[in-house]
Amino acid sequence: MTLKPSIIYDNDIFYLQKFGGIRNYFANLIDYLEYDSDAIELHQNSKKYNSLYPSNKSNIVDKACNISSIVKSFSLPLLASYQNSKPFIYHATYYRNPFLPLIKSPTVITIHDMIHELYPQYFDHSYRLKRLLYIHLKEFAIKSCDHIIAVSHSTKDDILRIYPRIRSEKISVIYHGSNFISQPKLNDIKARFSLKYPFVLYVGSRAHYKGFNYLFTAFQELSKKYNDLRLICAGPPLSRNEYIYPFINDFNNGKISFVTPNHLELSQLYSNTLLTVYPSMYEGFGFPIIEAMQCASPVLCTRIPSSIEIAGKYARYVDRGSSSQIYHSIEDVINNPPSSESLRIAQDYALDFTWRKCANLTKQLYTKLL
Repeated sequence: MTLKPSIIYDNDIFYLQKFGGIRNYFANLIDYLEYDSDAIELHQNSKKYNSLYPSNKSNIVDKACNISSIVKSFSLPLLASYQNSKPFIYHATYYRNPFLPLIKSPTVITIHDMIHELYPQYFDHSYRLKRLLYIHLKEFAIKSCDHIIAVSHSTKDDILRIYPRIRSEKISVIYHGSNFISQPKLNDIKARFSLKYPFVLYVGSRAHYKGFNYLFTAFQELSKKYNDLRLICAGPPLSRNEYIYPFINDFNNGKISFVTPNHLELSQLYSNTLLTVYPSMYEGFGFPIIEAMQCASPVLCTRIPSSIEIAGKYARYVDRGSSSQIYHSIEDVINNPPSSESLRIAQDYALDFTWRKCANLTKQLYTKLL
């Protein structure tokens, strides 16, 4: 009888991120792959993560997520590769496993972007040492692993630009998925988020490279002409440092709202906004683009390689760092909203980005590597 191969994941990313794109990627990947096999061993945070799984799924190795469990999850594939066990793939959830080159079974990592290497100017000087450490750890993982998953062709190109000695065939492009559906009714969140007026939606971190400041500058001018217009920012709550930023005055007068919605609430926001604006200076993939399109929201994003690759002809584009182009694009949507037919076509395109498809392609890659 042939033993089914197992897939071993460490729990590194579940320790590092309570929320976030990389955690979301592995959570969905593991969830879909788990349904296709009874031989997957997972190391994850039992308190915050196992709500995805019924308690009777005995094939899951469930460890409390702390430093000790991370070290154990790092060493598990090393020990398994030296034992007479069934074949397995080790897919590292991040770049910190020092045992990676010692593991005899096939090893895989996923590269989500190369922003630290390509755009150091987007990071504060105080972050310099952490950024250099991050680059070193990622380089070690890239050179030590057997195969790399890149989340876009743009990301693959960036990897090869920085590490030209890496063989192109060592890198497979597998797009992220998304599982948003249109929620046109606002009843559940209208009062909570004070949605009395038409609004533009921004989703995600407001870190410098995300370009939020350019959207804010455009919105300041737009709100002078369109007094009822609002800007809803869905993402982390305001940090202590952000209370000194210029947009705090618009926050205080109710023109800008900062909300932290759950999945359903975010679907409702996408489904009812005038426009989702994603003005990032650099991305590896860009979840909000596909999420918004799946909810039939018009999308405005920057003309960067990954966004052009992911959004295709279904988004509006502006140059990086251009508040004036953002201003005119939003105004054009206000005065000339896109047709429902064009939004439906974009939605159909975006609905092809599923986690099931991502998981199936990843499983095919695992099988090929064994």
